[in-house]
Amino acid sequence: MPSSHFAAGVLVHQEKLFNNLSSFHELEQRIQSLHDQNTKAVGDAFEIFVEAYLATQVAFQAKKVWIVRRVPPQVRQQLNLPADAKGIDGVFQTHSGELVPYQVKFRTERGTLNFTEVAPFLAITERAKDRILFTNAKALATDAANRDALRVVRRADFHQLTEHDFRAIEAWLKELPPPKLELLPWPHQREAIEQITAPMLDVQETRPQARSHTVKSRVRNVGIRVFQLLDIVSRRAFLVLRGMAY
Repeated sequence: MPSSHFAAGVLVHQEKLFNNLSSFHELEQRIQSLHDQNTKAVGDAFEIFVEAYLATQVAFQAKKVWIVRRVPPQVRQQLNLPADAKGIDGVFQTHSGELVPYQVKFRTERGTLNFTEVAPFLAITERAKDRILFTNAKALATDAANRDALRVVRRADFHQLTEHDFRAIEAWLKELPPPKLELLPWPHQREAIEQITAPMLDVQETRPQARSHTVKSRVRNVGIRVFQLLDIVSRRAFLVLRGMAY
């Protein structure tokens, strides 16, 4: 599904703003370069990015994303949102049916967003059980960050995006098939793999008569180690997902 933003045709297809990105830093530079031509285009570009970000990042479980001018009346009524475009930039619906309003803030000076900048968003979304502020700023003022039911996706979070993530965003914006994920082990994972497979290689050096017993013993130990590693991974994944729920 392509972006429903009115500026997507120009920024995605004509300006090719999202083509062949490999990092968030690169995207920031491209967005900032729009400032000299059209200051409004800067905000539009970041709104389009966040729309695609929500659609492609499974952690948010977004089933449907509406930019502010396309939020259905029944959704506005349920969240008690005003009829105009003030204060929010969009709403998304999760697979469980929860409605989450969000606001997007791009800043050339990437310091701290102050309370005044986000106060309208905080005020009109008080009825929401969950709400998100997306920004490339480094931080949010404490008196704003402490508000209930507010999540903040900051600059540091966007810097965690990989080249594959940006390929997925580009594909979504252009209505292309999502890219295949090439699963390659991280350095610490390669080390674990080497530790697991090393005993199997060493067994070739044992005496033939002892080989059968040695293989069985070491393979058993390898199996135990594999299950231990999988248990660690699953526990950490659970903690990460649980943290996203708050």
